[in-house]
Amino acid sequence: MMDDGSGAAAASGAAASSADSTIESRSTIGNMTADEYLATAETLASMGDDSNAIAHLTKALHLEPTSTFMHYVRAASYEALGRYAEAMADLSRAISLDPCYIEAIRARGFLYRAMNRYHDAIADFSIVISLNPNDSNAWEDRGNTYDDLCRFDDAIEDLSHAIRLDPSNADSFYRRGYAYFNLNRFSDAVDDLSHAIRLDPSDSFYYSERGAAYLNQACDDEALRDLTHAIELDPANGYSYTYRALLYLRRKQRDEAHRDLGEALERHSDEIEHQSNTSYAYNSRGRSYMLLNRFVEALHDLDAAIELHGTLADAMANRACCYLMLGRRVEARQEFDRARALSASGMEPSRTLSGTVRHSPSECALLLAVVERIRNELAFLIEDQE
Repeated sequence: MMDDGSGAAAASGAAASSADSTIESRSTIGNMTADEYLATAETLASMGDDSNAIAHLTKALHLEPTSTFMHYVRAASYEALGRYAEAMADLSRAISLDPCYIEAIRARGFLYRAMNRYHDAIADFSIVISLNPNDSNAWEDRGNTYDDLCRFDDAIEDLSHAIRLDPSNADSFYRRGYAYFNLNRFSDAVDDLSHAIRLDPSDSFYYSERGAAYLNQACDDEALRDLTHAIELDPANGYSYTYRALLYLRRKQRDEAHRDLGEALERHSDEIEHQSNTSYAYNSRGRSYMLLNRFVEALHDLDAAIELHGTLADAMANRACCYLMLGRRVEARQEFDRARALSASGMEPSRTLSGTVRHSPSECALLLAVVERIRNELAFLIEDQE
């Protein structure tokens, strides 16, 4: 039988159909393109449905595996779910595909900071600064991370640079004021915090921090005014209640102090339950327990704060005061003298109280400033114990 070519034509048509199908399968999954999956994922994430957002982004990345933006967006959903390792992998992949992807590098710096990997965070923020030296946010981000490490002089330097680039950023003034506060430079702290308040008079933390600075200057009326206003702005701010209670105790207004401490305990317990700013919440709740003479609970919370955040000098100093109020003078002295001894020796310790973070001598000297501030704040309670 003579071949009329119909078989070859059919075979050719089948091959073409197969090729078209292959092309389609590479550009769509379930009749959706990568961009459509991405758009749906962004909508889901905005609604708080990060699990389904990740599922859609995974399909989008199957279609476009080299999309840096899709890796970046999926990392945000992983982080929202507390899946830090997967978020880190996505951000690192995006950066490997585009080493100049500033937002991915910045996001990885924030993630390192959330994981208490402060030196890695500083490295990433430094890369952002090298790529764009006029990025005021990057200077602020690195300055805030120096704060986390109690490297307050470095924090002030970076935050000052951020302020020069953007003098309208209230938070930069607030964070620099916080660094001055921790160096016991209370007048400078008040100046910066007052500037932050002028730029944004609605933030309760600006008032509570300035109130604490006033308290350390023995400006009790100004401290009371600021701490009360902070509570009016944000009744959930447990830090303000704790410091106002300290002021009331100094004035021997015990009923008012105990009322505020009860409020502080409730607020900080909520923070801890919802894992919000947990190390600082444990520290402040521990101090509240200590002021109520509930020392077992105080030590439990202060131990937890130090375990979570090995450079939280406030918690170290509060724990030393707690030992002293319990009459455990040897342990108190050891805790108070730790920073002094490390600074004087010029040696870097092999471990801190938490066993996780190493302090340089310069960092320990800065811890000493915080220890002295806490000791002075509580002097009226502990002076009879020494």
